[in-house]
Amino acid sequence: MTIQEQFEFDMTNGEEIDNMKRSNGYYLGYNDDETRTVLFDNGNQYTLNPKNEVTERIDAEDEIFIDRQIIKTVNDFIKSNPKLTKDYDYSNSNYNDYIEIQGISKDEKKQLSFVIKIVISRDFDKVDIPNIIIPRELKHNGYGKSILKEIFSVTQKHNYSLYLVQMVESFYERMVKRGAEIIEQLDVVQITKKTNLS
Repeated sequence: MTIQEQFEFDMTNGEEIDNMKRSNGYYLGYNDDETRTVLFDNGNQYTLNPKNEVTERIDAEDEIFIDRQIIKTVNDFIKSNPKLTKDYDYSNSNYNDYIEIQGISKDEKKQLSFVIKIVISRDFDKVDIPNIIIPRELKHNGYGKSILKEIFSVTQKHNYSLYLVQMVESFYERMVKRGAEIIEQLDVVQITKKTNLS
């Protein structure tokens, strides 16, 4: 399939019903050099020249999009767990490979109760997680470990290392008992295939 055919497939998702083609949702950006960037909901990104010809395609699963993949993976996990979405609304930000996913209570207090902070270091092929805060009423359900497991699956796909950093002592000790590798005593552990995240 040519790059132009891939673009057309992403545009219509290959589906046709009663002579109508479905168009995928996408974001469109205009660049300084008169090219345009099209980012489809499926994550694939294209660059189009001024003649509307596709000049570049970056697959959604490409390493360059590790940040988007982590956000999507965590958001998909949250959406798949009714206990996590029942009382909280979620938002995320991603700026210069610093990701923050927040859960705000739906009640009148609108309290920030759920936070995951993630820092991607592309030069060193590593991802650091300095914060995972789970609301008290949701603790001991395995959500923190499950989220780590989801993030670990993305980092493994791209041969990135995953570290928990700036840890409180109790969390540090629990992760060491689960097989996380000690990098800095009482502060940094690495999640590996040997780490029990079940």
